[in-house]
Amino acid sequence: MSSGVSARGVQLSLLDYLSMEKNVVLTHAHDVAQIEPPVAADWTHEGRRIDSERRLARLACLLGTPDYSGPLSSDERDERRLVTEAQGESIAPYLVEDARQAIREGGDPLGAALCALRPAIERRADGAFYTPSAIVEAMAAWLLTHSLSRVVDPGCGSGRFAAAVARKQPDLPIIAVDTDPLATLLTRATLAAVGARNARVVQHDYLTLALPYDPGRAGYIANPPYIRHHDLPAGAKEWAVAAGKRLGVSMSGLSGLHALFYLATALSVRPGDIGCFITSAEWLDTGYGEVIRRLLVDKLGLQTLNVFDARAVPFADAMTPAAITTFVVGTEGEHVTIDAVDTMESLDLGVVKRTIERGRLADARRWSPLLRHDDPLPDNSALTPLRMVARVHRGVATGSNSFFVLTRERAERLGLAPWCRPAITRAEEILSAGGVIHDTPQRRLLLAVPTGVDRRVYPALDAYLAWGEQAHDGKPPVAHGYLASRRKPWWYLGPVAAPPIVASYMARQAPAFAYNPDGLVLLNVAHGIHPRQPFDDTRVRGLARQLNDARHLSRSRTHLSWWPGEVRAARDGELAH
Repeated sequence: MSSGVSARGVQLSLLDYLSMEKNVVLTHAHDVAQIEPPVAADWTHEGRRIDSERRLARLACLLGTPDYSGPLSSDERDERRLVTEAQGESIAPYLVEDARQAIREGGDPLGAALCALRPAIERRADGAFYTPSAIVEAMAAWLLTHSLSRVVDPGCGSGRFAAAVARKQPDLPIIAVDTDPLATLLTRATLAAVGARNARVVQHDYLTLALPYDPGRAGYIANPPYIRHHDLPAGAKEWAVAAGKRLGVSMSGLSGLHALFYLATALSVRPGDIGCFITSAEWLDTGYGEVIRRLLVDKLGLQTLNVFDARAVPFADAMTPAAITTFVVGTEGEHVTIDAVDTMESLDLGVVKRTIERGRLADARRWSPLLRHDDPLPDNSALTPLRMVARVHRGVATGSNSFFVLTRERAERLGLAPWCRPAITRAEEILSAGGVIHDTPQRRLLLAVPTGVDRRVYPALDAYLAWGEQAHDGKPPVAHGYLASRRKPWWYLGPVAAPPIVASYMARQAPAFAYNPDGLVLLNVAHGIHPRQPFDDTRVRGLARQLNDARHLSRSRTHLSWWPGEVRAARDGELAH
């Protein structure tokens, strides 16, 4: 995570901003067509009219002055550089007006354009999963039922939450924060288009941002970036440990960036402040999610917990369920409202559907079972727990799939095919396999080099590994990544075994199982099931079939992860058949 300016500098600029009565919205005084150079050729097909990030930055500048909502940052990779580089781009005036009108009507054309320009794999690396408008509106509606002195939007992205607030209350002070300079430029443009009169946009790391003192009630609204622990820099992990000590909570080294955003918020809030966050729901049950559970119960004053049903699709490009929390700092009520959300359109954070004692949440090590419906579960006492017949292991975590996962054509071209193995790289492959998953010519490969190989003997392999030891396009070497830097040698992924059975993990539905006769290896998008005793192919296929038949035993629509110790495999004696 990069920081736009120093914490001290940001604090001073925010204080200066809050001492002003209001921001002045600068509008176009002349016809844009008269001041623009000849218009370059535009992509006019729907969704493809802005064909580069530089042109998108220029469009943002034309929607409002570049320094709208506060001064631009001036660090090396910052907004000012983007603005300068975009000066030579020509944008058709009708595109500017189309974008402005769409924003005023509640859309986010700038964010949609950014998602179209940046591949999903790049956005995942930045933890950027954009929130659908139905959820944005529901969260903003809950926030604005309270009287607020300001709103803070951490990890603002293209400004969807900030804009939703400004459309309803344009005079309400807003502070929007993000490390991505293009995202903050888009937020400035969006706030200019909706007519926000008291907004401040800051390119900075939220974890170290010093918000100025405000005696009133602040509202925090966010979809924190979802970056897993092995992609976090060492500085962020050190900050998290120190922050946890200040708050009196234990911080797991496996916690992702969304947990750190909860920490930063807990450090910033005062009694009476409120918040509404949407994140991946995995923290409900995992050990590294305990810090979020403790903060919500002990520090932040959890009010409501809404977990999306497997059939709902909160994030189009993330195979993970989502949870929305609302909190009021200092709340000591005995009950918390909980709900399972069937569809995004049915989300209403103000309706009390079910409640649970706060003490039960405080005592529980996992929260998903507490969300289950009250209808009785079937008697499974005659079934055998899966853990009794098999070991379950998650697939390989490479730390850089773009380096270690290759197409067959690329592996052949680079001379790496002898070191590659066909792999399952997406959970969807298991979900659509129909119980048996096979190798195909289109399947991607995993670079799995044995530890004892002398790379100097193999020039093609050595050249590729050397490429991974160099920086490219301003990004650090693959070898310097969190996981790679802890491996010896950095490119050795450990023993890579092909599991006889594979199971989907954290999908939007109950887990699916597939027999793996072709020996495909597995990335950490899924689990591998390894029988404890030698099974022939017939018994392995039978176990996979029985596991799929037992999917109905997961009766809770909110319990979307599967936990190996709880899945029941087969009735006593059935495995022999």
